[in-house]
Amino acid sequence: MIEMETEETVGINYWRNITNKELDKILEEARGLIFLIYNTAEINDIIGFLKRFRPKEDIDILYISLVRSYYHIKMTLEEKNLERKRLFILDCVTSMITDVDEGSVFTGGKNIEGIFRKPPSDFDKLKGTIEEGLSLLKSVGISADMIVVDSISQFINLSFPTEHQIKSFYRFLDESKKDILGIMHDTMVILYNDRVGRLRYLPKLHADHIIRMDVIKEEPEWRG
Repeated sequence: MIEMETEETVGINYWRNITNKELDKILEEARGLIFLIYNTAEINDIIGFLKRFRPKEDIDILYISLVRSYYHIKMTLEEKNLERKRLFILDCVTSMITDVDEGSVFTGGKNIEGIFRKPPSDFDKLKGTIEEGLSLLKSVGISADMIVVDSISQFINLSFPTEHQIKSFYRFLDESKKDILGIMHDTMVILYNDRVGRLRYLPKLHADHIIRMDVIKEEPEWRG
């Protein structure tokens, strides 16, 4: 018997270390590299956050998924209104559990679309995966405005990283800002799951914004 999730989101608290402006005002203008820390966020919660970015603009998103399959994301969101966002998912999860077509390419004809690749093993290969996804979108006439990486917790524990890990992480952020972000791709959101412990290292000198998202869950009241 499959157990269904019984918890529902009743609130989301955001923390940021930037200015005293309200978060929505910040996200109306936010560009650059954004480091998003979360505790337990489902794909609905993450998309809810992304929809708050520049809500009056049409935004194409390259979503590099290291923890959620394209099929799970699509099934969860297919009844949702993405408003002015389109989601192009590069799934690095499904290939670990079943055979997939790793030569698949984007067509650009849907609001939610996915292709499959093997998971990158380090930050250098992750950067290559991002660049491949952007190139594949460009080949069908789409310049992704935003890149989302979910999540870099697969590569580093910011509670107790090694010196090599932290240097690789900071180099990845700096090179991504220099080589990927610009006029065409103006926003990158790097997600990090902090369930493993208190963060001792934050990329304060390497990210343009650092935001924390705490998702509050509780069991819904029984209705007969």
